[in-house]
Amino acid sequence: MTLVVDACVLRSAGVSGKPVPSECRAVLDEIRSTGKKVSVDAVLLKEWRRHQSRYASAWIVSMFSRKLVEKIDQCSGKAGSVENAVKKLSEPDRSIASKDIHLVKIAVDCGYRVFSSCLVPSGSSVA
Repeated sequence: MTLVVDACVLRSAGVSGKPVPSECRAVLDEIRSTGKKVSVDAVLLKEWRRHQSRYASAWIVSMFSRKLVEKIDQCSGKAGSVENAVKKLSEPDRSIASKDIHLVKIAVDCGYRVFSSCLVPSGSSVA
């Protein structure tokens, strides 16, 4: 199974404290230790780099060195349904949804699981 990790998880993991930062670090550590692959497109990779903490930087380097990052150049036609659904939303929901549409497109297109700091439940597992 391949995963999609939102940049907010990387950003949150670099902050000290609980519960969100420690849970984000735990999820990222589990992804790496279990050898799960993560998928990124150009937009997500740019976000990862923009929101790098020291922890996130080390995690990204480790994931690339283990060849656990899969770059997606272009989504297929299945992802078009996501854009159509977002276009039907009214403001401000459309603007909010458009911000992270690339995450959903990767997930819909490839059947991946998305991890976002607002979606990481306590005790979650990537297995």
